Amino acid sequence: MIWTDCDREGEEIGFDIIDLAKSVRPNIEFFKAHFSSLSKIEIELAVNNLLKPNLRQAEAFRVNKEIDLRIGAIFTRF
Repeated sequence: MIWTDCDREGEEIGFDIIDLAKSVRPNIEFFKAHFSSLSKIEIELAVNNLLKPNLRQAEAFRVNKEIDLRIGAIFTRF
């Protein structure tokens, strides 16, 4: 079970974890807990409603990170 932030960066970090774990155990299965606070109710809801990690959100973050890096490199030259 992956408990990262519920944003694109959290999804990307989750897939980094998945890639590393699958290099050791290829058949391992992953689920993501989605919660917004550390209240008892939120955590119980998250555990009882696990989701599959969202590859599209992770890829969207990776693309944004790459664009930011390239644009930053361009502006640095000026």
